[in-house]
Amino acid sequence: MKNILLYSVLIVFISVFVACDDDDDTNFLPSTTVGVDVDEVTIFDSPFTVNFTTSNTNVSELVINGGEVADMKVAISDMKGSSTFDMTDFGSSWAIGKGESFSTTVDFGSSQSVSYFSVAVVEALAAELSAATIAEYDSAMSEVTLSGATMFNALGNVVVERKIITEAEPNPAFVEMDSDTPGNEYEYTEEYYGVDYNLNDTIVYKITATSGAHVETTMIELPVVSKMLPDVSAEALDATNSPFAFMPVKDGDDVGVLTFVSPRSISSADVMFVEIEEGNQVELFAELNTFSTLVEIVDAAALSATITDAAIGEVYAFMYDFEDVSYYGYMTITEIHSTDIGDAMDGIEFTYTQDVRQ
Repeated sequence: MKNILLYSVLIVFISVFVACDDDDDTNFLPSTTVGVDVDEVTIFDSPFTVNFTTSNTNVSELVINGGEVADMKVAISDMKGSSTFDMTDFGSSWAIGKGESFSTTVDFGSSQSVSYFSVAVVEALAAELSAATIAEYDSAMSEVTLSGATMFNALGNVVVERKIITEAEPNPAFVEMDSDTPGNEYEYTEEYYGVDYNLNDTIVYKITATSGAHVETTMIELPVVSKMLPDVSAEALDATNSPFAFMPVKDGDDVGVLTFVSPRSISSADVMFVEIEEGNQVELFAELNTFSTLVEIVDAAALSATITDAAIGEVYAFMYDFEDVSYYGYMTITEIHSTDIGDAMDGIEFTYTQDVRQ
């Protein structure tokens, strides 16, 4: 009998425990997620509107706090709502590279659901180069693009300016290249070529947008450098391998022609040479591989159409003309062959490199 009573009490206890446990499992607190459609603006985008969406159909209002905003109420209907922000809501954070974080609170009475979102203040203007530098004597086309874009409001007045810093004029004034009052987008492009500038010039572009008290400026610099000569090639001149042409021309007369003169000389009808005095080899070839320096050396030198009694290690700069442009390069004597020392024939081996002055 006692065992039956004990068993009955145990069943009642288990039933009460399960009932309580089942009740706890169904007692969830209401909540919602809150989504926003804006995460960045520019300094020109005051005021701007943020649209909110909620995941709970029972939400009728949410409250925003953060920055200079205190208890901003937003009505929600069909899980959607919106609110307008302006620069005063950000305080000192309304600046490029800054921004503000905000919280949204939904009060369900028995609980609150809190979410967060941030709005960054980003640059409206951009400046891009198709190449980081341009080279003196180079005719390859490069391009600069200056642009602007906002998310909500117009850019205001946009001005593009340019100046060219040279050794003769290190502090020039900017010159206006374009002025416009666009809407949300603006773009200005300009082509440029290294042949139009000198070594160590710097081209500076500036774009400025002004709207009311808001001003943004972006600048970009384009330095003019020297192009570098290509890797050297190896050749040889002797009685059976002469002449040699720096510029072979298909179906025409070769240009830059070298003729071997026994026992160890070179002559040419269209190539002019100047010997580069031997010095620090590392510095020497660094200078010669810098095309602008090579041009300067050759143009200032007394040139000769012959190389007489060439010796191993000698370096000669040279130039010749082809189709209205000039080619500059240098050659290094790497080996001398002579019948006087038992070689089968007289000859000269050399390496060379060259490029065009456009």
